[in-house]
Amino acid sequence: MCEGISTINGPIPPHPMFLKENSFSSISARSTTNSLCEGPSKLTGPIVSHFSNESGSVDYSKNPRVRDSGKANFLANKNGNGVALLIELQGRSIVPQTFKIREKPKNYIASNTHKIKEIMRKTKEREAQKEHALSEKNAPIKAVDKFNNVQSKVKEMLQKEPQAPRETKEFLRAHSKTGQISRPQSARPSTANSVKSNKSTGSKDDIDFIRQNQLLAKESRIRRAPSVEVLKSAQEKLEKDLENYNKKIKGKVPQYLENRKEYQKKAHEEFIKSLPDPEQPPGHRKLSDEERINTLNLLQETHKKLLAELNSLPIRNDTFRLQSTKSEMEKRLVELDEAIKIFSKSKVFVKIES
Repeated sequence: MCEGISTINGPIPPHPMFLKENSFSSISARSTTNSLCEGPSKLTGPIVSHFSNESGSVDYSKNPRVRDSGKANFLANKNGNGVALLIELQGRSIVPQTFKIREKPKNYIASNTHKIKEIMRKTKEREAQKEHALSEKNAPIKAVDKFNNVQSKVKEMLQKEPQAPRETKEFLRAHSKTGQISRPQSARPSTANSVKSNKSTGSKDDIDFIRQNQLLAKESRIRRAPSVEVLKSAQEKLEKDLENYNKKIKGKVPQYLENRKEYQKKAHEEFIKSLPDPEQPPGHRKLSDEERINTLNLLQETHKKLLAELNSLPIRNDTFRLQSTKSEMEKRLVELDEAIKIFSKSKVFVKIES
């Protein structure tokens, strides 16, 4: 603790009672904190808001003048020790604020009403623009002033005098000057002469078209429509194809079906062969017929050779070597006979080498 009067230069001035005994000078905060304090602190009693640095007598009969802010600070910190209010650096309190300023609740009704009005205003503007564009589009087209003095071309054409009609060309009518009709000689020569006489005359009124058409109709060939001829040829071709089918193809099995049957038959046989034999013991496999026959032929040839060698041995068996050789050959012959009997069967099972 420091002794003497407190020399801290802060925002709170000392009581005027201490100014009578000691005079204070303006000391900076840094120099004051480094200097030593003398005597006990005598800051007691209310705090005066205004004081004078000059020493003199103080009248204590009057109430001290206290600012409104000081009174508010006193009321806010009367339950505490007041240290946080006395020691305040540059307006920042040591004790943090423990309360939160409550925000004003948002008025959603007003905001929604404002949004609805804004949408309605934009919609009205959009409809007004559409109506204006439609009215401009449907507005009648006004004639341009620069064409007021232009004379109409249609009027000029109507005012012109009509042209003289073109001369009609006289074309020959049908059968008016046809050549001589080629037909077989008829027994009526008078008819041919009459036709010739009619052709010789150049006037149209002298020609008998009805009689001439009758003669042409008798000699003309009946011509059918192209569609009828095509239909007839198609029917003839269909009949020929059907006759060919009945003779060569009908009642016969197609070749692809025969090939399919043969393929299925072979596949079925191979599947049956691949199935394990019920008589096959475990750890064995069945020899195919080809392997069995080849092995049987080999055993028979070996048996013949060994039998020939045995027969070629001398009759005398005085020596030990001849006796042992003969006994070995006889054993091998017995083994070969047993093997031939085994491989002569239809099914032979061989143990699988692990």
